[in-house]
Amino acid sequence: MYKISDITDFERKGFKIEKFKPSKNYEKLKTILSNLKAGNLKNKDWRLEEKYRGTLDLRPDVNSYDNVFIDLLVENDISKKINFLTQRSLELAHIQVRCSDLGESYMPWHKDTYSYNDHTSGLFPAPIKLIYYLPEESLTPETKLQIIEGSNKCQMSNLTKAYELSPGFDIFDRDVVLKNLNCVNFKNNEYDFLLFDTSCLHNVAKANTKSIRIIYTFCTEYQFINSFGSEKNKNRVNHIKTFNDFRLKNEKNN
Repeated sequence: MYKISDITDFERKGFKIEKFKPSKNYEKLKTILSNLKAGNLKNKDWRLEEKYRGTLDLRPDVNSYDNVFIDLLVENDISKKINFLTQRSLELAHIQVRCSDLGESYMPWHKDTYSYNDHTSGLFPAPIKLIYYLPEESLTPETKLQIIEGSNKCQMSNLTKAYELSPGFDIFDRDVVLKNLNCVNFKNNEYDFLLFDTSCLHNVAKANTKSIRIIYTFCTEYQFINSFGSEKNKNRVNHIKTFNDFRLKNEKNN
């Protein structure tokens, strides 16, 4: 388990690279992702649908596709790890499975959670994401995501939205953050996953091959009720099921 110094390190850097333990669930997950990447879905109730240019997301939801998506988190004590690192009580709010084409990313450098004097985007405090990329058995691991160390703590607080260059990326990010802070390359190594604060500046790297990844989003119960689980959210039923399934399985595991 983690040490007190890990809390400080996560707070300072904004992220942590960890590993899933080898298990039947891990191997099952890899098999499912390989099939999805190849376009082989288990039945006609499911589809791969474009959300961003060059990407396909599993619909209508991920949790109901197979129990392994939550079971893997539970057997790796992900909830305990995230709660210790953040010193908050966070719940699973959303799961995405996304296939991406090779080439340039659909999304340049950005923060998922950010604010200006006259505008905010995302939940506050920032949620935590867990990202896992399926390794390519016959290929050398390549950089899938780049993240700027400490960018969750580095921003110019008095900017207005007029200084935004693209969603979640402004002139301070371009001229100060990218030029002065360390960039860490996250690769699709076997078992590796990335935990990160969504106010970190990050970028999906240019890919030489097609890829598939899982994106888990964790937030507080209060944040969930007012966003993912809100009556205004058209996918609230699926989100609530994911939230409840994760909580129930964690309780049984403790």
